[in-house]
Amino acid sequence: MTKRAVKRKQDVEKCFPLSFKEALKDFDPARVHDQNRNPFSGRQIQVLSGKEDKLVPWEASREFVEEKLDVGAKGVKEVQVYDGVGHECCDDMVEDMTSFIAKHCL
Repeated sequence: MTKRAVKRKQDVEKCFPLSFKEALKDFDPARVHDQNRNPFSGRQIQVLSGKEDKLVPWEASREFVEEKLDVGAKGVKEVQVYDGVGHECCDDMVEDMTSFIAKHCL
């Protein structure tokens, strides 16, 4: 969060008071290494992103999704980034969502 705020020239202390940042340390999935406390452990998670998305750029999420979103040994994580797609849901995304749900959630 802080990196994103700084990049957008936001006042980090105003946007994220110290008390808020301290509280997040106990709940932030990116910092939870105990699988018993990890809210994503054992889950089926699909991340779909448009490569040209200007509102929520893939690069702003990539590190968390690829390196820190840990579903554990029993979970499933699929990540798809679509070339030429912005902040929208395209037909390929709908197809991929349908397949993911049918395969992992039903």
